[in-house]
Amino acid sequence: MNPLEHSLESTWVLRAALGPVWGALSDLLSWPRWWPSIQSVQKVQPGRADGVEAIYQLNAQELRVCEVRPMELLEAHTSQVLYRCTLEQEEGHTFVHLSAWGYQGEKHFALCMSAGARGLARHLGVQLVEVGSWNATTDQSIFPNPGSEGGAT
Repeated sequence: MNPLEHSLESTWVLRAALGPVWGALSDLLSWPRWWPSIQSVQKVQPGRADGVEAIYQLNAQELRVCEVRPMELLEAHTSQVLYRCTLEQEEGHTFVHLSAWGYQGEKHFALCMSAGARGLARHLGVQLVEVGSWNATTDQSIFPNPGSEGGAT
């Protein structure tokens, strides 16, 4: 199977304005402050003014930013995984949709996404309304402990 045919998905619903959520997600250097699975981020190459072509050392991997549309889309890749983060706002909630093509390890992905969602909500001082992860190829939920991830944080 082609790894780009296999994607894992996660959606975070935050009771928050779009601006602060975008600000935290687009500031990759701040991720270790709120995302527990990210121990370190260092900028290796600045890239263009919009952030495209920037290169970061994220934990032990090189991460390259390949597309940025402010307040809407952040896309980056490692040598093995393509990540896409899109944001939408509706009725006082910001929806963060994260996709990972080529990511291996569904349970790890679900744990990482859940911890990231909770950390972002704490970092921004907002309510995490819902977080969910699933395998888009099979459309199956991949919560490590079904039912334990919903609700407020």
